Amino acid sequence: MQVLKTISKANHIKGVLMLVTTKATTKRISKPKRQHLNNISRKASLRILIKKIKAAVLIGNLKEAKGMYIIMQSIIDRQSNKGLIHKHKAARCKTALSKKINLT
Repeated sequence: MQVLKTISKANHIKGVLMLVTTKATTKRISKPKRQHLNNISRKASLRILIKKIKAAVLIGNLKEAKGMYIIMQSIIDRQSNKGLIHKHKAARCKTALSKKINLT
């Protein structure tokens, strides 16, 4: 009875139909999906923060922009250390925003 229940569950990985036979297999299939969703969420929050800093600079609210920039630096460093974004891209983002803040 238990074997029939586990075999009846089917998952699709990149268009390939796989029969799930163990609980570990289902976990192995679902883990990358969760990680992908988390990565998308983290990248989106970083983009939103960068846009907020740019908007604050355009308005002329430098005090708020500098405060958000300090927070953003630590977030970018953490994400580049985890491999979510490349270290050179992190450096480019930080220098471009610091130039914008210091010019105005």
